[in-house]
Amino acid sequence: MTQESTTPVAETLADRWSTIFFRNPRALMLVIGLVAVSGLTSYAILPRMEDPTIGQRGGLVSTRMPGADAERVEVLVTEPMEDRLQEIEEIKKLTSVSRPGISTIQVELRDEVIETDQVWSEVRSKVNDAVSVLPSEAERPVFEEVDVRAYALIVSLSWQRDDEPNWVVLRRLAKHLEDDLRALKGTELVDRFADPGEEITVEINTDDAASLGLSAADVAQAMRSADAKNSAGLLHSQGSDQLIEI
Repeated sequence: MTQESTTPVAETLADRWSTIFFRNPRALMLVIGLVAVSGLTSYAILPRMEDPTIGQRGGLVSTRMPGADAERVEVLVTEPMEDRLQEIEEIKKLTSVSRPGISTIQVELRDEVIETDQVWSEVRSKVNDAVSVLPSEAERPVFEEVDVRAYALIVSLSWQRDDEPNWVVLRRLAKHLEDDLRALKGTELVDRFADPGEEITVEINTDDAASLGLSAADVAQAMRSADAKNSAGLLHSQGSDQLIEI
């Protein structure tokens, strides 16, 4: 009985290539030299920037609707806005938050999108188209691109007392800190995040208003027409006339 063995051609070629550098050390040194030279050349011509410019891949759409609760904001503002934005194929994810009086939608682009300017132009167009379906009491949506930066320092302010946090005090302290940091030499940019904003609540005494013949709509109209930049009145006297300012 005879036993036959066959050697695949692929294995024969692999054996030849595995021993070629062993038999020819000069060829091995030549290949190593070529790899080293090509690597050093690529590193020398590689573009480098101390602060590289990063394409803006995130955006934020904010729409205010004063006086509306979170449910009305969700139904009347957030959902119609999301329906328009979902028509853009380059958008990867939409994250919306509906709070009393305001709707915010975060827009994130797909990873393969490189030319972001054209996509953001289309997003602005969709936002403008959605204005026609928003309720009359809603303000015009505001779109802004989220600036991607490498922040050198992040500082948070927290309420250390046992009572409920006073957001007005925290916001004003944050603004003072922002002004102080911006005044430091070498500071390029200072941003405030999670700013709750300020809200002034006006309570009307219905009995006093009724005695003066005023309704809540009359008081609201008077407040809307008030402008602190203009004078509140004019005082006439014999010697001169003086403006009264707030």
